[in-house]
Amino acid sequence: MVAVEKRLSLSDIIEIDVPIKNPNAEEAEAISKRICKDAGIHLATFDSYNTMSAFLYPEASVERLVGIIVIMNFLYYVDDVYERHARDGHDHQQEGYLHEVFEQCAKIMLTGQMPDHLHPLYESCLATHKIIMPLTRPEWLGAFIFKTLQHLKSTTDGVYDIEDDVDNIVNNYIQLRSFDSGMYPAIHLIEFANNLYLPEEVANHPFVKKMEDAVANIGGLMNDIFSYEKEVIQFNSAFNLIAVFERYEKLSFTDALHESIKVVNDNIQTFLDGEANPHDFGDERLNKMVCDYVRHLRYQINATWHWQKDTDRYYSTTSPLPELRLPTEEVLVEEVPAEEVPVEAVLVEEVLVEAVPVEAVLVEEVLLKAAPVEAVLVEEVLVEDVLIEEVSVVETIDIVDETAVVDFVVQPTIASSGIKSNSKPVMAFPIVI
Repeated sequence: MVAVEKRLSLSDIIEIDVPIKNPNAEEAEAISKRICKDAGIHLATFDSYNTMSAFLYPEASVERLVGIIVIMNFLYYVDDVYERHARDGHDHQQEGYLHEVFEQCAKIMLTGQMPDHLHPLYESCLATHKIIMPLTRPEWLGAFIFKTLQHLKSTTDGVYDIEDDVDNIVNNYIQLRSFDSGMYPAIHLIEFANNLYLPEEVANHPFVKKMEDAVANIGGLMNDIFSYEKEVIQFNSAFNLIAVFERYEKLSFTDALHESIKVVNDNIQTFLDGEANPHDFGDERLNKMVCDYVRHLRYQINATWHWQKDTDRYYSTTSPLPELRLPTEEVLVEEVPAEEVPVEAVLVEEVLVEAVPVEAVLVEEVLLKAAPVEAVLVEEVLVEDVLIEEVSVVETIDIVDETAVVDFVVQPTIASSGIKSNSKPVMAFPIVI
């Protein structure tokens, strides 16, 4: 009788350590939240990702952690506002415009000089420059910005760029995802976070590159598993490792999930093997530096697992992964049939509004003004017989300048990302200052 291999699920991912979080998290997150609000990159989903950096950099000082959080929140803002999974195929006009915006962001981060024209992203880039520049070396900042720009431009590429080489599509997707995920900028920030700058001969050594590549793969591909419902089910996107196995290898969801977790675990094991057998650089000082650096790489793997389990960003009542599926009795009002919601207490974004007549209620960035109404629409759920009469702001939420969104589709410049089918993604856009 042939033994059937157990199908792996989310809980079978190798967990390398207990949760480790920066003790300065609360202070740094509060400061960065104010900075991001002032810079105009504070979304309704902000709190679901503002906590990530404290897991990635558990030994960073408050001031360095603040700078890192602002950078990460800038990248999440781009990810959520310019949602790659909502795009269907190539839109050269849109891609060209985004590349121009991203290049300008890189220049602002590097020089601190603002252009004449405005964009919602530019203020946050200027804030990043002001925070980071006094704390680091110009050459490190230049290398970091190069990797960040490389990441941002790769977000305009899709599976359609590599699907001609179907026989190698899984490996080609993994390469593309390592750039798209933002893990290489996150890894590069280890040096800044800990004031631990690797000499060039160490940074470019094959051992260090192998360890970094494993961490980049783990971060991006594990996120594919956590994000499957949003990316594949909601947006019908093929840009997800599970979806690549489903669509191109013709696997069922269960088998595709199994294969995806095997890929993640293989990369974790590659890292653990390297950690146990580090390269000897023939110098005690360099060996200690590399040992410290590998420890911080380990924190990033650990954060990839524990933070995604900790944040509410990936949980729902409809998740295909049992580990991320919420019981129905814990559902907020937007996921509950309207007839089950009492009129005298409406739960909006976890804020309880009880028996208070209001004239303006802000719900998910939508302002309803100055008129008695018989129905309020909250996340596609109809709540009946709620009378709105007086002003009460539930929560201050910054609204992005809509003119920037209009401008989004009219710029004609076309630029290539430098990532081609059957070739490793490379950066084709040096920063010109």
